[in-house]
Parts: sequence; C-alpha cells; structure tokens
Amino acid sequence: MAEATEMGHGKAVSHRAVVGFFSCLTLCLVIKVKQGSTRPAKKANEYKPGRPDKLSSFLSTFLTEPTCAAYLGYNNIGEFRKFLFSFHVLEFYNVWHKYCRGEKTITVALELIRDLRDREPEERFPADFATLTSKYGPSAALSNPQADRKFQEQERENRSHYMMATLIFRLTERLQSPLSVAAADHQLRQTAAANDFAKDHDGLIIPPSLIAEHNLVPPVLGPQIDLGEHQLESYNRAYNLLRCVGYLSSKSRWKDTMAKTPFPNRTIHESWKPQWMLEAPRSLVTRTLVNKLPPKKVMLIHDEGRKTKHTAALASHVEEFVEAEGLMMPQQEVPSSKDPRDFESGEQWRDTARRQLRMQHLRVDFFTIRLDKMMVYGPAESALTPWTDVLAALLQSDLEARFIYTLRQESSRNSVM
Repeated sequence: MAEATEMGHGKAVSHRAVVGFFSCLTLCLVIKVKQGSTRPAKKANEYKPGRPDKLSSFLSTFLTEPTCAAYLGYNNIGEFRKFLFSFHVLEFYNVWHKYCRGEKTITVALELIRDLRDREPEERFPADFATLTSKYGPSAALSNPQADRKFQEQERENRSHYMMATLIFRLTERLQSPLSVAAADHQLRQTAAANDFAKDHDGLIIPPSLIAEHNLVPPVLGPQIDLGEHQLESYNRAYNLLRCVGYLSSKSRWKDTMAKTPFPNRTIHESWKPQWMLEAPRSLVTRTLVNKLPPKKVMLIHDEGRKTKHTAALASHVEEFVEAEGLMMPQQEVPSSKDPRDFESGEQWRDTARRQLRMQHLRVDFFTIRLDKMMVYGPAESALTPWTDVLAALLQSDLEARFIYTLRQESSRNSVM
C-alpha cells in the first residue's frame, strides 16, 4: 500500500472514497473522531449486538471492569486480570499506548476492518510490530513534506487510525489461534512485556507471578452467531480488552486494584453481561418442568465413529496441528457443564458445549450428535430430531443422558504475530 496521501481543501473525503483510491495506490482519508459495586442500568446498545451498518452501535465496556470481563466470556475477575496483563495482550497494548492514546473511538477502526479485512490484509494490516510502526508510526515519511501543517496533521491522524485498526485486527487473530507457548518463551515474553509496560507507566509493576502462570483462560471473542453477533463483534471485544488495560493502569485505579489484590477470586454475576448475551429465557412450561425435576447427569461422549473421509481428515489434523501445538483433544467422556433442558434451541446448548470443549482453539467442530436413537445434529437436516422432541425425551427419563458426538476439522486460520 502506498504511503502517499492526497487531500483537497474544504470538505473531508469520506472513507468509502479512500477504499476506491487504494486501487490507484493513493491513500486519501480525512477522519473526524467523535469525541463498581452495584449493577448499573444497561445502556441502550447493551440490549442488542453491534450492527455493521451502524458502527457506533458496538458496545464500549472497558470503563466498567465486571461488564468488560463478562462481555469477554469471563466469570471470575482474577482470571480476567491474569489474561489482561499477560504478554498475549501486553505486547499489543504497549504499542497501543505509545501510538494510539487519546479519545479515539473504535468506529473508524471498525470501518477500516470491515471494508479492508478481505482485501490484501497482509499489506494493509502488517503482521509484525516493526513493519507496523515503520508504516504507520509518527516517524514514517510524509507523502508530501512540503504540505501545510494541517495537511500533515491529518495524514498522521489517518495513520494512527490504521495503526489502531491493525492492532485490533492482529490481536483478534492471535486470540482466535492456539496460545500454547513453550515455558521458556513464556517467561521471556512475559518479562519483556512487563518491563516495557513499567517503563511507560512510571514503574507500575505487573505481579511477577504471571511469569509462571501457564494456565491462562483466554477470552471468548466470538462471534456468537446464535446470539445474532456479526464478525465485527470479535474485533470490538479485542478493542475493549486493550482499553481495559489502559483503564486499570491509571495510578489511582492501580493503587486500589492491582497493587492490593491483583487477582481476586471474585465471581462475576451473570447480570453484568450485556443483555443479548444472557441465556434466552425459557418458556413458562419448560421452566416450570425443569424447576420441578431433580438435577440430571448429562454426559458428552466422543465417538471416533466408523472410518470416513471426515475421520481421516480429523486424524491428520490432530497429528499435524493439535499435537504439534501441544494441545489436548477432549477426554472421551466429560459431563456437560450446562443442562440441555435449560435451552429452547439445540444451537444454544451446542454453543455452550463447543466452548466447554474448547473447539475454537482445537479448530474442530461437531459433525454429528445423537441421543440414544435420535440424531440431534448432523449434515442431513431432514433426518434430525426436532429439539422439542429431544427436550421431551430428556424430561420423561430419569436416566443419565448420553450425547454421543463425532468431530470434524474446522476451516484453518493463519497464525500471526
């Protein structure tokens, strides 16, 4: 992508025009930026996921730590902070702090990601920090050094938004890829990231215990399609993750949080979640029946199944990716963390099972699921048992429910940064 920037005087050029100019290797963009102990009242945009055609509708949560943590899939403040101040996030935040501070909203960055992520992202969103800072940092050469100061300021502002978009884009990709790192590398990277953080924050010390913390719980970026989320919701979560580091790093908040009890074992109540992330309300009939029934043991059982092209591809994937990355496939039998009787749709329950089995990180997904003789999920939709019939079977039987599932390989992602 060319570094040249052209801009006429008068009205600002729209971003849509910028994308058009890229084909001519011209960059032209003038950006105008829009400037607890109890559960606060929900904001209007907490009731629905963000919309790609209305980028201001994406939720900002970083100023309220429990809401931010819940939005990112956590139910414990200590686990949230451990990941927040791990090198996985700090390496990006340290660059963000140097170059993207200020009152910038995410709107422009989301617009850039929405419009450009499928158009040569390696060129527009550089995958390493050195290239990123040389391309969009303040020391990058101006396209027209003879231009007036206003022109130069607008060009620098434009580049800062591209840097912001790149950091969000690449952090999202990192967190959606396996995070396994050798112990020695983990120690070196955590120490280096914490030292860089301290230099830029007047000596604030990140607890050294994180150097040996290898069981970090990563965030759930989504998108959670069954909840109506768009792909951009994942990038918005990464943005809130970065901003929450900065929010907790002010001296006054640091003194009251990280300096006292950095990783408290404190549960985050579900009421802190944005409204749309709360489990869909059950019908009166289902709710009444479930409340009257005793707890039910529900097992998830992995069946390798008969040999097919899917199992062969899965076996190859396990050997070449899962085992190579030091990851573990799910145990053959595990109890379900959620009672399927609590869900009005099969997809809602399956999504909780996917997260429990960490399928996103293993890059696998369900291929089939059956309960006794009922096919609950699979490629042949006409042969599937309606979820209402599955619920009826679960409600009528006092026996242990055994969901037998097979797996398939999911589409692979490129690992970056």
